[in-house]
Amino acid sequence: MTRIDFVPTLARPFPGMSRALAQSPYSHRSARFRKRHDEVLTRFAQLLPGFEIRLIAGSGTLANEFLIWNFAVHARLPLVLLNGEFGRRLLKSCRAARQGTLSLDFGWGKPFNEKSLELFLKTHPLVDCILAVGCETSTGMENDLALLNRVAGRHGTMLLLDGVSLLGCHRPLEQYPAITAISGSSGKALAGLPGLALICYRPGGLITDRVTGRPGILSLPELAAADGVRNSVSSVLLEAFDSGLEGILELGVEAYRERLRDLKRRLVLTLRDHGYRCCSKSNSPWVTAFERPEPARWARLLAELERCGVGVYHEVEYLESSNLFEVAFAGDFRPADLDPLLEAFAKS
Repeated sequence: MTRIDFVPTLARPFPGMSRALAQSPYSHRSARFRKRHDEVLTRFAQLLPGFEIRLIAGSGTLANEFLIWNFAVHARLPLVLLNGEFGRRLLKSCRAARQGTLSLDFGWGKPFNEKSLELFLKTHPLVDCILAVGCETSTGMENDLALLNRVAGRHGTMLLLDGVSLLGCHRPLEQYPAITAISGSSGKALAGLPGLALICYRPGGLITDRVTGRPGILSLPELAAADGVRNSVSSVLLEAFDSGLEGILELGVEAYRERLRDLKRRLVLTLRDHGYRCCSKSNSPWVTAFERPEPARWARLLAELERCGVGVYHEVEYLESSNLFEVAFAGDFRPADLDPLLEAFAKS
């Protein structure tokens, strides 16, 4: 029996992944790599038109550090919006780079409120940069980008987006002109392997002023000047990333998103019938948060999941402290893949 893990840290690969991983690695300094690098970025641009794109060896967390150290540090007064774990992490990183960064906490799992944000900005007129998480993985909630775009547009503020759990199955982001830059990762909904950080910004939006204290490795102007291949990006990760892009584009982004939504609908309805409650604002098409049952039933569920060869996401502090678990299915998940998972819930 092949194990299937329904976790946000690992996507189910599209068929092209096996071809990508069968290739022997090649140097990131070679002409072959340069050609593939440019081809992959061209393919990714179909998912995110209207942005310059850079690839960096590293995680989504590193991508957020690039976002902060190359855009937020230039702001007069940055503001980070919070409604989950990854907003909190964004704030911590931003305050380490930019003293005085403000925060507005809407509450764990609560949607952004336009009136509250407007009032905050009116009482803090120096704010000229808003940072927010596009999809708050800790609660499975996509935040309201149209709201953020409206408010940022009215106040003329830069909008920086943590898109690590958003890119891949997002609605067109080019329709939100206030977005200055977006971070991302090659894994999650983009269905590659983790290990490539993405930084995407509007053409002409790169700020080239020197930044005191910025580590050289986080200098986006230097990365751009090197035409995007400055650190040791693995050809294996590049090929795997391309296999995910290929799979998504063959389906079409809307079809991919709808496939994930269909899986989510079946998941939520079935688990509800067995007494498991979905978090009310867990609206992401690919990651869903549920309340944990009482301890004895939770233990039975974990044992049954193991017996059925499936796993859910639960062994992280922020889920344990919130008494939640998550089910995620980014990548090439099909209806039949859910059968052993739903069987385990039915028997628990």
